[in-house]
Amino acid sequence: MSRLVVNPGSPDAWEIELKPGSNSLGRGQDNDIALEHESISSSHCEIVVSDGGAVLKDLGSTNGTFVGGQLVEQAPLSNGQVFQAGTVELRFLADAPPRPQATPVVRIVSPAATPIPRPPPLPSPPATTAATSAFCKSHPRTVARFHCPTCQHSFCELCVNTRQAGGVTGKFCRGCGTACFPLSVRATAKTPTRETFSGRIPDAFYYPFKRDGLVLLATGTIFLCILNSALFLCRFAFIFGLVAMLILTVYGTGYFTSFFRGIVTSSAGGEEAMPDWPDVTDFSGDILAPFLQLLGTILASFLPAIVVLWFVPNDSAFAGPALIASLSFGCAYFPMAFLAVSMLDSVVAANPAVVLPAIAKAPIKYLLTTLIFVAVMVVRWTGDTYLPRFLPIPFLPAILSSFFGLYLLTVLMRILGLLYRNNKQKFGWFNH
Repeated sequence: MSRLVVNPGSPDAWEIELKPGSNSLGRGQDNDIALEHESISSSHCEIVVSDGGAVLKDLGSTNGTFVGGQLVEQAPLSNGQVFQAGTVELRFLADAPPRPQATPVVRIVSPAATPIPRPPPLPSPPATTAATSAFCKSHPRTVARFHCPTCQHSFCELCVNTRQAGGVTGKFCRGCGTACFPLSVRATAKTPTRETFSGRIPDAFYYPFKRDGLVLLATGTIFLCILNSALFLCRFAFIFGLVAMLILTVYGTGYFTSFFRGIVTSSAGGEEAMPDWPDVTDFSGDILAPFLQLLGTILASFLPAIVVLWFVPNDSAFAGPALIASLSFGCAYFPMAFLAVSMLDSVVAANPAVVLPAIAKAPIKYLLTTLIFVAVMVVRWTGDTYLPRFLPIPFLPAILSSFFGLYLLTVLMRILGLLYRNNKQKFGWFNH
């Protein structure tokens, strides 16, 4: 019986028996061999075993199938042959040597025939990285996929930059720009059942209360109330108060934006509990950058509404309908723009060339997300407006409004992360 060794030559090596005939390999549950790994497509490749030997065939995978460092479409497998599906290394073993056969057919995909060149993955990490953390530095509950030899930190797929260097596409540390090495990740033989996007939405409303989520909401509410009180007191000063209000607004908005982006990326990475509050070690990177990215996302989303308010006269017959249409466009555009900026860590991702194709690839799911976004905004506005009338108790309406608003925004960020996780292959933001 022929066998397949996953992660050969490593402590995580394990074997899979191959049956005669076709053996499909991929992340989907309907495959003969289900390997849960980010670099493997739902239907990645197949191994056809016969008396004459075995043949490896790529099934149009996203990250390619490699034999001897060459991206192949079809190639024969000999006893002991090592190949890669994405970045997962596998070795083919045959119990008996195959019979002599005619000249093997090897179809190597030439650069001209490939729409997007897919070079082999980066080399394996040196021995010094073998003992690195198995979890991402920024997302402690997410398995790390890459390691930076300079910073000595491990990261998940969402915490590294993807770019080309010397004609080879690689992963680079966002902090120091050093090329990261892929870490050996053991694939699981069984793929967990994937719930539908709509089926996960009810759970998103319970998400803020998982583990220590309630404590995070409570501390966030206290922090938000302190910021609001400080902003209120700053109004009674003139120039000093104006400067203080500006600093507090930038700090508070940037900090909460960083926190909400952490919810999006951790949810997209498969984490089931809220991340901790972000550390502030660098004001420029941890506060100012998220604030400016949020500001750019809002401007990109509501630019049509700004144009209408600025250029269309108030007494014009088209002013009302144009303003409603432009505001509706902004509300429909903003959630996907925020998701793109959060995942790609760049305000450039808020441009229509990224946002509109992503919306078109998941229209029904995104429509549901947009409706929830609008409902959250309406509920927040209603609470801020009418809660003081029903609870004329000092400070209590502000505390409840801050807590409930933080809860609703957390739910919305969770839904955005689930939207990406459910459609990441369609969006293709990290496939290049």
